[in-house]
Amino acid sequence: MTSDDSLQPPAASGGVRRLLQLSVPLVGAVLLIAGTVLLVRGAGVGTVNFGFVGYIPVTEADGVFDGLVLVSRSMQVGALLVLAGAVVLAFWAGLQAGRRRRPPVTPASAASGGDGQPA
Repeated sequence: MTSDDSLQPPAASGGVRRLLQLSVPLVGAVLLIAGTVLLVRGAGVGTVNFGFVGYIPVTEADGVFDGLVLVSRSMQVGALLVLAGAVVLAFWAGLQAGRRRRPPVTPASAASGGDGQPA
């Protein structure tokens, strides 16, 4: 075993590697879909009673609650799942793009330092 061998990742069998390559985008897509479903279902909650808020005379209350949006717990979880799914898919896409651009390592280039230039 040379020092170059210690830098190489452990070799996985073809089936295991393929399963790992497919599972990452699948997990990201499931997170994205589940989060979207929770966001859509949570938006239809309707009226929420949150208790006594105090007395405001009608003349002063005009426009006070315009644009007030209450976000339900399921909408919060849905937003986090959508975010997590998007991060997983972006990470996977970046890995795939990096793999395609990396030149193959040949014994000659490994001996010269990996950049194709003589040592």
